[in-house]
Amino acid sequence: LNVPIWPYPMPLGNEWYAQQLKRNVQALHDRGLNIYNYLVHQRFSLAAPEFELNGMEMAVGPFRTYGGPGARRDAKRPGANPPIYGPASNTLVNVCPASHALRDANVHSLYKRLEYFGEDGVYLDGTGSYHWPCKNTRHGCGYKGPDGKIHPSRPIFGIRKYMQRIYVAVKSVSPDHIVDIHDSFGNNSSGFIYADALSTGERWNHLSATLGGVPYVASALPLDVARHEFTGRQHNMPMYVHSHRLGDYAKISATTLLLDVPVLASVDGTEPLLENIDEAGETNHHQFSGDTQIFSLVCRIRDRFGVDGAKRVLYYEGVEKYATIDPGSEQCYTTLYLHPENGVLAFVTNHAIDGQAVDIKFDLDALALTGKKIQVLDTMYNRNLPIDPSGRITLDLESEQWTYLWLKPNR
Repeated sequence: LNVPIWPYPMPLGNEWYAQQLKRNVQALHDRGLNIYNYLVHQRFSLAAPEFELNGMEMAVGPFRTYGGPGARRDAKRPGANPPIYGPASNTLVNVCPASHALRDANVHSLYKRLEYFGEDGVYLDGTGSYHWPCKNTRHGCGYKGPDGKIHPSRPIFGIRKYMQRIYVAVKSVSPDHIVDIHDSFGNNSSGFIYADALSTGERWNHLSATLGGVPYVASALPLDVARHEFTGRQHNMPMYVHSHRLGDYAKISATTLLLDVPVLASVDGTEPLLENIDEAGETNHHQFSGDTQIFSLVCRIRDRFGVDGAKRVLYYEGVEKYATIDPGSEQCYTTLYLHPENGVLAFVTNHAIDGQAVDIKFDLDALALTGKKIQVLDTMYNRNLPIDPSGRITLDLESEQWTYLWLKPNR
């Protein structure tokens, strides 16, 4: 195949691709941007040079290719991945992190990739967590049961050793480089400790967006589940969520942004970005669509407010000390960011299945805003909202609609 082989980190067999990769990484760096690519997976290419000598030692037992028997088949993905993504799926084999040969091959290739091409880390797809049942005794998996047969084991500590080596390889190029684990199916804390970020959410296969997703996301992702699985607190690392198999990006954000967890942008849109989020008197209700545009706008709002210098109060962490939502606004919540100079940024969302008016009252004394002239900006829609002297604001939100309200003291 005249394309770089996937998921082997070093691009082999395509000099043009290698040149373009080097050029693009440099161009991004010249513009002050960092980049890290998807480089290591749970499979290994039969076309990689190490496979010829060590393939049987690397492989999961029993041996199986990616896209083999039992793989999903539907109109969107009738067979193996096309060669445009690298080798076809049936030229990849499932591999086990307990294998020394696998760890040697991928970690060496990854280090050479980062050293030469200059990327700023690595995105791992399941590498640091997923543990296939394996009975390949060549690398120490499996055990003989009373029946005399070999039974599978899971390489929990093999994953830990694999992640240790990946972490050292990445950080030895630069301590600022990122190890980003994408995992959705087999959380393994022994590997997560050697990562800087975690992304998840791809396990919603039955709710695939290609089949329409779900019209009411909160039914599939209720807040108690989101708090338990998607905050990163259990592993002490930042986290973000994939949306493409759950449904509508904005509706998923209605839950995750309440927890201060971003949703990974998957599909771009066509609507223009808002050029000015705090222009006094602006009343245009700009609509926004497309994952990338929503994500970009949220980042701009948060950066302009100064979230990094603010105190965060999540909706379940005593937010009622600063703001309360009228009980008549059922299933409506707010998470606050309190800045010593810039005021308050309130993420407000309606989680109910129907649209409704959201009545929220801010305690101006507790927020140190009493006696100050306050401009209230509905930043997602570029409009001003009235606030009465008691600190009450009312806005209409559809089901799983949300916005950021900026209570900005006029200095």
